[in-house]
Amino acid sequence: MASPSSTAKSIEDRFNIKKVNDELYEFYNPSEGFVDVEIIFFHGFQPEGYKDAFLWTWMRRDAPECWLNSWLPEEFPQGRVLCVSYDSSTRVTSTEGRMDMHLVGENLAQSIIRTEKIGQNCPIVLVGHSVGGLVLKQVCLHAEKLAAGYTGLAINPCKTFLRNTRAVFFYSTPSSGSRGFFQGKRFKSAPLVEYLEVLSKDAARLNSDFARLRHQQGWKAVGVCEANETSKSSSLVAVSSSLSKLLGIKSKSSLVVEEASARYDVDDFSILEGEDNISISKPKDQTSTSYRFLVDVIREVVETEKSKRQYWMRFLHLPRIFVKMQDRVDEVIRQLRLTEAEGLRIALVGMSGIGKTTLAKAVLLQIQEQFEFTVFVGDVKKKLKKNSRSLEDLIAESLAMGMGRKVEKIHHLAPWILLEGKKVLIVLDDVESPEQISNVLSDGWLGKESRIMITTQLRSEFVRAFTIYEVPFLTPEESKSLFLAHLDLNDSLKISIDLVEEVISTCEGLPLTLEVIGCYLGSRKEVSTWNSTLEKLRRAVSLDGSAEDRLWAKLETSFYALADLEQRMFLDLTVAQGRNSGDSELSQLGIWRAIWRSGSDRLLVESGLTNLVDRSFIHIHTEGTLTVWIHEQLCGLGRRLSRPSNAPVKFCRGVWQPEDITELLNNYEGEEAKMEILLSDHNSPTSDVQAPFRWTSIAKLRQLRLLRLSNVTLKGNENHRFPCRLAFLHMTSCSRYTHQWNVFGRSGGWWSDGWPIRREDVGGLHNLSVLCLEDCSSVCLPSNIHRLKNLEVVIIRGKHLQNLPDSFGELPALVTLVLEDVGLSRLPDSFYLLSSLQNLTLKGCSALHMPAECVPKLSHLGQNCFTPLSRLTNLELVGLPRLTELPETMTLLVSLEGLVIKKCSAVTRLPESFNKLVKLLQLEISDREYEDTPIEHLLPQGVKVLYWPKN
Repeated sequence: MASPSSTAKSIEDRFNIKKVNDELYEFYNPSEGFVDVEIIFFHGFQPEGYKDAFLWTWMRRDAPECWLNSWLPEEFPQGRVLCVSYDSSTRVTSTEGRMDMHLVGENLAQSIIRTEKIGQNCPIVLVGHSVGGLVLKQVCLHAEKLAAGYTGLAINPCKTFLRNTRAVFFYSTPSSGSRGFFQGKRFKSAPLVEYLEVLSKDAARLNSDFARLRHQQGWKAVGVCEANETSKSSSLVAVSSSLSKLLGIKSKSSLVVEEASARYDVDDFSILEGEDNISISKPKDQTSTSYRFLVDVIREVVETEKSKRQYWMRFLHLPRIFVKMQDRVDEVIRQLRLTEAEGLRIALVGMSGIGKTTLAKAVLLQIQEQFEFTVFVGDVKKKLKKNSRSLEDLIAESLAMGMGRKVEKIHHLAPWILLEGKKVLIVLDDVESPEQISNVLSDGWLGKESRIMITTQLRSEFVRAFTIYEVPFLTPEESKSLFLAHLDLNDSLKISIDLVEEVISTCEGLPLTLEVIGCYLGSRKEVSTWNSTLEKLRRAVSLDGSAEDRLWAKLETSFYALADLEQRMFLDLTVAQGRNSGDSELSQLGIWRAIWRSGSDRLLVESGLTNLVDRSFIHIHTEGTLTVWIHEQLCGLGRRLSRPSNAPVKFCRGVWQPEDITELLNNYEGEEAKMEILLSDHNSPTSDVQAPFRWTSIAKLRQLRLLRLSNVTLKGNENHRFPCRLAFLHMTSCSRYTHQWNVFGRSGGWWSDGWPIRREDVGGLHNLSVLCLEDCSSVCLPSNIHRLKNLEVVIIRGKHLQNLPDSFGELPALVTLVLEDVGLSRLPDSFYLLSSLQNLTLKGCSALHMPAECVPKLSHLGQNCFTPLSRLTNLELVGLPRLTELPETMTLLVSLEGLVIKKCSAVTRLPESFNKLVKLLQLEISDREYEDTPIEHLLPQGVKVLYWPKN
């Protein structure tokens, strides 16, 4: 549409527009915060005066207002709105109408992307009206060409632009040309008009190439098209029909863009009634369909990116309260030199508790959008201590949890294959030695724009290969900010500022100390409590010894303010977690809940957990299985307090090498009855020779609550009972000294040839809540196992288990059952009566046989009857070659939220009623087993599907 005569300056002033350069205008940019989306508009043809078309194309209908900077900022306050300006004149003069499509695309790509660096740090939505849709296609294709030929030392801006583009929106774009409307003498010499000819080879090539690029990049495409004809005029290329009548212009009308032309290669398409080629980009109000369609597309992009950021926030488990650390984040980002193409490694170095991990997470959160893949592996030192874990496993696990931005189907491939040549950000937390990360540091496999960041306490030789950033202590102002954030500042707090500042000063700028002490004193209003805490902190500061000793002395102040149950819960966690990798059963919150509930009131346990979280002693990770995380220094404090020489006897607990346990107990005469936790070290190398161990050494531990034995041979045929308080029993690679063993005694006990434990009391294990048996030779469960009324978790791994007793289904409290690589051939009939079961995993049970053995046979139950397995929330079926089908009756599992079906080659379809599982959130399946059977129509709405390779 032709514009009223006006100067560029008056337009900028009148409509509050900023001219970026001759080809680009900024309509809106948020004054505060980060930009979460950039929306770039491309106008269509103009007969003359094209220099104002970037504005007049997007004016409101019947109002002197541009909706780009009046409505869109209301919808997207953190969005940046830009419009391009290019020679779109249909009339050829000495100054206009001479540019062809290739030249327009080249100029705009150079100006917008390479010069102004648009689209480098946030998602992009491209919007084109009429021929502007073809222009944006050409810009993207030229950007692809520039990206492929880029040889500079800085980051490739065109590649980043394409990677950040999320969606394209077309207002009546004539992809397949326009019949008749753009014909006539005044159009013949305009180069851009050639692309509007029906069957134009240039247009066909342009559309085909863009379709390839769009699908390759994964962009969403949405198109809308007019339903009404548009009038022609001798003075205007096109005039709205209503405007033509108003002006008394008599001219012919025709449809500018037909449906077939506008529908080309779009994912969603709509014809808008009442709109013609001009009015379609000039909505009347914010309820207009043409406007709402675009807003919905932009909002989907923004919400998707927001969910990714929230995922990272949840996964990284950032502190609830941040000290103002943007200056440090900015300095680390500056040292990463993100604008340079050469790869770089940086090490954040400092003592434990100084905030290295928090800083690394904050940097990752701010820059992860600039990378194709982002990987974060926490607690590297701890996780790699277990021999079966490798850094490759941990990186693959990170990718499989959905961290890769462009991963649509998550395959369990070697991460080096998936990430080879890509622009990757890898963050490795708490690295101890170069051997731990040698694969990552090897040259040649990552893209040259990748970055590696580690955190470490060491300043050893291998760190010198990194750019080193020494993480400083918090400044007095930062310390005050963090500490005060934990206080309940109100009128009733009568603590003087001087006293508060003295407490802050004694914390010596360590974030961990400030957080824990701040949480402790946060709700304390008594001056005496503050003074006594200050005195203890001062004594800790003056202690001789290491910085760790002084730190632990400070943290003890808050520990002894906990209730007895909370102290016991904290020490239990620190002893178990301090020597276990993150995937241990003893990192799972559900198992700890079961253990603590065995001897304590459930409400007190939940209250204690809440208080430990609120006091910053523990953190609950909510991604996947709920797990507990404790800072390394707090783990050290707990182990220190658990030593018999340093703590009350009631807290005696520890982790030892298997061969040292007997010697430990022999040298612990008189105190053995007070031992509460006895755990063999899972991280110790496995010996081929099992250590002999007499059961009398265990039986005398009357207060024992947690017992884990690894690689021992149990001796003794005496009539002994288990310690009556035992709540957790975990045995790995254990065996009976002479004969086969049967878990609970002669008539159904631990060993079939001995241990005459009375059936009625099941060896005294009334408080047992967690039972784990791994690779224990000839193990079987007792026939009276149903007497274990408190048993909530059963985990059995190893081929030696051949059957489950008939009474297994009568376990009233069983919540979690894991059977892995066991020799079972059938499940007992009572299995389907487990009324409390919520989590079931059957993995590698190759002998398990029945047509639908691994899912409940509920067909004999009426639809209105109580379904015993109706509480089942997570079901995992992996490696079951004899599972032949999933029955229709599995839809009676009304609480099912997660379902995994992998390596079950005989199962090739889902039940027709599968979509009735309305609570299902995630389905993991082997893709090759379903490649010939579409399943999308069977999925409940909103379910997330993860595909894994068959092998």
